[in-house]
Amino acid sequence: MKKLSLPLKKLPLSLCCFALGLIAVLSLTSLLPVQAQSPVFVSAQEAEMWPTLSFAEFDPEQPFTEPAEPRIERAIVCQPGQLPSECDDRTPMTDRRQPWSAIGRIAVQTSGLSPGYIHHCSGTLIAADWILTNAHCIVNPATHQPYSETLVFEPNLINGVLRSSRDRARLTYGIYGTDFSDDDVAPHPQDWALVKLDRPLGSQYGTIPMRALSMDFFRTSPNSLALVGYSGDFPAPNLFPNLRAGIGKTPAIHSGCGVTDKSTDGVLIHNCDMRPGASGGPILAWTGGRIQVVAINSAEFANQQTGIGPYNYATDVSLPLGYMQRPG
Repeated sequence: MKKLSLPLKKLPLSLCCFALGLIAVLSLTSLLPVQAQSPVFVSAQEAEMWPTLSFAEFDPEQPFTEPAEPRIERAIVCQPGQLPSECDDRTPMTDRRQPWSAIGRIAVQTSGLSPGYIHHCSGTLIAADWILTNAHCIVNPATHQPYSETLVFEPNLINGVLRSSRDRARLTYGIYGTDFSDDDVAPHPQDWALVKLDRPLGSQYGTIPMRALSMDFFRTSPNSLALVGYSGDFPAPNLFPNLRAGIGKTPAIHSGCGVTDKSTDGVLIHNCDMRPGASGGPILAWTGGRIQVVAINSAEFANQQTGIGPYNYATDVSLPLGYMQRPG
């Protein structure tokens, strides 16, 4: 493995290069009926002192039938003659079926902005009441402190609509891989978090297990992955006029992308199109007849001309898997 020489300078995580989406149009009332209550988040090192967490619902050998292709809204985004790295291969993912329904949006109500503003990330149900996302989605990289504001998980949010408003779950507590006090520039190799919800949404929406894969797999299967996430610039209303709820309220999927390299500090580099807000979104692979989360989308440096990639980063799921499977 080699340390990549990137043409773009690393930027502080507090800046927009790290994938936190800002949505100005979401009213605070849309967070109801979740009660405003501060969550409790601890670092993985601190959590070692806690009783061993039970992931009884999580089964790495859980059988999955071959999933149907997700229902997506097609549109011609790339112009004739454009290279894939120069155009946007994302399309709206509007499928309500499992396992796609296990992917959702994490919304953070901020106190430092005008009322009605939030920032958001993406996440995946990996157990009945546990989700997988990025550490920077629950920890402020600038202050190295967990967010104290209300955080909610909105499963399978499509066009701003949930199956039921009762399914908007509050994040109650969780474990993060880093608070960024050692390094507050993107990307960070320990940018992962396991977060518990206040209700077992996985029993309704399904779960997607994690599986750590080698770089040999990624290199021999260069275009076999998919990324799903709630990018803050997507879907563009001029391209998808039927999705009227606005940007950041329907997940985008880029199928046929892959992990291209791995730096010496363990950060995965991928070519899946994404923008701020898709942080925490799963990078998925179909292995052994089932769909699995093989990486967690974490950061991007946008091409200044196209606005899309190609310098996109992800966290290896071997890190949260290692924590979950540690001796009790």
